[in-house]
This record gives sequence, C-alpha cells and structure tokens, in this order.
Amino acid sequence: MNPTFYDGLFPEKQKTFKRLLAAASKKGAPVVTEHLYKAGQVVFHAGTEPFGVYFIHHGIVKLYKSGKAGRQHITYMGATGDLFGYRALLAGELYKITAETLVDSRLAFMEKEFFIDFLKQDETLAHLLLKTLSVELGDVEDRLVGAVSVPAEKRVARLLHFLAKNYGIDSKGFLNIGLSRSEMAQLSDIADETLMRYLSDLEAKSLVLRVKRKIKILKPEELQKEAGIG
Repeated sequence: MNPTFYDGLFPEKQKTFKRLLAAASKKGAPVVTEHLYKAGQVVFHAGTEPFGVYFIHHGIVKLYKSGKAGRQHITYMGATGDLFGYRALLAGELYKITAETLVDSRLAFMEKEFFIDFLKQDETLAHLLLKTLSVELGDVEDRLVGAVSVPAEKRVARLLHFLAKNYGIDSKGFLNIGLSRSEMAQLSDIADETLMRYLSDLEAKSLVLRVKRKIKILKPEELQKEAGIG
C-alpha cells in the first residue's frame, strides 16, 4: 500500500458522498432508507444482484471474497463517510464480493435508479468514483506485488500505518478500528501466526502497545521507517 495515494482522497470522498446522501434524503423513502446492522452481519452476499449503493453513517464494513477452505480475502474496508457496493452496479454484474459489518453500523441504502441519475448529472461524483476505483485497483496491485517482494514484517507495519491514517486514533491513542487477528492477517496477506509474531516484535521494540484487540502506535515515525515508507 502506498499511503500517499490516500492523502486528501478520503476528505474529498466524504464531502461528495454526503452531497449525494443529502440529495437522496430530500427524496425520502424508498429512494433512501436507513438500516442498523449488528457486528458480523452480512449486508449483501457474493452472487446477488445490486439494487443500489450503501453509505456508512457510522461503523466499518469489510468487503471480501471467500477462497479455498473458507479463507476470507479482504479486498476493501469502508468506514464512516464511505460509499460501497457501486462497482458491481456500474459494471452491470452480480456482486463478486460479500459485504459484512465489523462493528455495529448504521447504513443508508440508496436505490439504483436515483444513484445512476445523480451520477449522470454530477461530474464531480463521476470523477471521484473513477479516481477511487483507480486507487483501489492500485492498492490491490501493491498488495499482490507486496505478497511476493515486501517482507512480512514490513507489511504488518504498513498495515498499522494505513489503519491509523485512514481510520484515525481515539482519545486514548488507540486505533479507532479494532480488527481480529485473522482480519489483520488477511489484509497483510500473511498467516495468522506470522502476524502475531511480528506484532510481538513491534511491541518488543516499543513501537506499539496491544490491549486485547486494541492497538496503540507509540512511535509513528519509527513505525513508518519500519514499514519502509519513512
């Protein structure tokens, strides 16, 4: 992952997506409806037809594919202010991924017809989605190359830096997003045991502090150097 790709993209996305949501809200139901999801609840399954797009009012959603032996391969994570579910809709195909909430989340669903009409009239949204899809494709390419050329310990450090940069830090200094060992391993493209070993190494170097599923980055600049991006 190259964090510089994301500098300013997330604020731009949130501003544009909120404008989309505001326009939908003026229409009211059934154009836009709001739904509460418990942690671990599926929003949509791979192989089903997209009937609209989702905006995250609050929460975190992971998009993943299931591989051999049921192993999940996370392709993307969306957080508060994000939009998801539009790639398959724009491509005119069934979902190739499954969307599932990581924490209790509140989502807005906007109908397909409204979204397409708005997209045709709003060049900013069209440009932003093209840019976002390009960045996400670059991220996937980086991960594929990284799985071969970037040492596992650097991938773990890069993941922590990425999570801090894009999901923020709480008032106590911990990452806002709490992932399971398996989810972090999937995002790093390494085995669960390898992830835990390198997290322990980072903790031994006093770069991070772990409290159950929560992680605090103690020395951001040194972590960047460990990740090879500082």
